[in-house]
Amino acid sequence: MNAFGFNSYGPPTILEKFQVPQPPIKDNQVLLKVLGFGLNPYDAALRSGNHQTERKLTFPFIPGSDAVGRVIQVGKEVDNNWLNQLVIAHPYSGGYGEKLAISAKKIILKPEQMSLAEAASFSTSGIMAYHALITSGQIQKGETLIIQGASGSVGSIAAQIAKAQGLYVIGIGNSKNRQMMTDLGIDEVLAYDQDDVPHLLAKRGDMVLDASLQGKAKLVGTAIVKDGGRYLSLNQAPEHNRSPKTLVPIIYGKDLPALSYLCQLYVAGQLKLPKTIIRHATIQHLIAGHQALLTKKDPGKLVFLYD
Repeated sequence: MNAFGFNSYGPPTILEKFQVPQPPIKDNQVLLKVLGFGLNPYDAALRSGNHQTERKLTFPFIPGSDAVGRVIQVGKEVDNNWLNQLVIAHPYSGGYGEKLAISAKKIILKPEQMSLAEAASFSTSGIMAYHALITSGQIQKGETLIIQGASGSVGSIAAQIAKAQGLYVIGIGNSKNRQMMTDLGIDEVLAYDQDDVPHLLAKRGDMVLDASLQGKAKLVGTAIVKDGGRYLSLNQAPEHNRSPKTLVPIIYGKDLPALSYLCQLYVAGQLKLPKTIIRHATIQHLIAGHQALLTKKDPGKLVFLYD
């Protein structure tokens, strides 16, 4: 089968198209014919070698943790009703391949109203947002949640989860994304490049979620948490905690409860997924997509669909 990946660490141009064996499936797995996959910054970080210490790769490596596909085979322990179903999948890797073997506990039926591009775009960021707030942050109705990076893929979903749970949400992002954040239903929108965020939000957050790019906003984030409040960063937390605040570690629970919750929100009209930028699944488009991650000029999630 065809697959996109890399044989060594390096820049986007090391990506290539491979012919690899079709993955065998275990008894608890299904085999998907992949119809599309999303591009995440983590894919680029793996490609560049930034995670060599904590994650050793075997080459050729096929990345991809966001995928949508059709079930074409099921393992002995899997219900035959899955056959021919369109599903959203969250693999550990392998999403860039034409076929994907994955546990039946890491897939969910694609809602009929959801496009293929949307289905391929959100599993990783959505699951991260869910576990940051529900599993780790244990958010409560009536609390004030401040989200740094509220216009990003994780932050925008987190904002909508919080609104659905009855929280007051304050979003911080670039000024060019003010309207987009407002359209998500965020109660207050501030721009880090125009507003005096530390002054305006000093100690207002029962919880602060730092979903900013590479955790660049962590110094501001710890200043806007209430005494006794909670601070959670999707990136590296501050090294020193000299204030009466709780630095919450992110705990990643199971995929299925998160995917189920997110699809229910979507069907109920309470979840708008980030804008998708659709490209055909070719090696040229994939290399260009990885290069675009270095600049990130245009908001939106890059999604690659097969013809």
